[in-house]
Formats: sequence, structure tokens, C-alpha cells
Amino acid sequence: MILYDKQSIENATVSVFEDNGYKMLVIEPTEGYKLRQKGDNTYSTMQIMFSAEFVDLLDNYHAVPIDTPDEEAEKPPILPTEDEELSAEEALSIITGGASDETV
Repeated sequence: MILYDKQSIENATVSVFEDNGYKMLVIEPTEGYKLRQKGDNTYSTMQIMFSAEFVDLLDNYHAVPIDTPDEEAEKPPILPTEDEELSAEEALSIITGGASDETV
């Protein structure tokens, strides 16, 4: 593994290694830090690896103190499309397995 010094990330080490003929960049935070993609505070990781061909992606990451909590991501409700909407009768039929309260 070779230390990559062309573009650095504060509080992280960027290294280059070769895997099956492909050069890969590896970003690892220094002790006490974790990595995040800039603009996304909902997910942190301890290592990022990608092809050295995409060296400009290094600008997308930064290190934050490990005790910095990740934010909760807002999850919008999943709503059915018009094609997926069911009538009340269809929904009841699915829930009850087609059984009906009506007796003949």
C-alpha cells in the first residue's frame, strides 16, 4: 500500500493499493474520527474504497469526530401509485382471505 499525498483529507489517511491490476484509493479516518460524505449527516463509516480513476471523489468526503451522532433520515411515507390502489372491498378480501361474514 502506498500513501497518497496529492489530495488529502483532514483527520484521514488516503492510501493507494493495487488489486488484480486495478489501483484503488482507500480513505481511513485517524483514531477518534469517522468518515462521512459531505452533505449527508445520516451515515458514517470507517473506510471508503473506490477506483483510483475517480480521484475527484475524494472531495466528497470528510472526517468528523467519532462521537458525532448521525442524524435521523426523514423517511417519506410510501404511498401507492394509482395502479397499486385497492378498493376497500379488494383490501378486505386480501385481509380476510376471501372469507365473508355473510352467511347464505
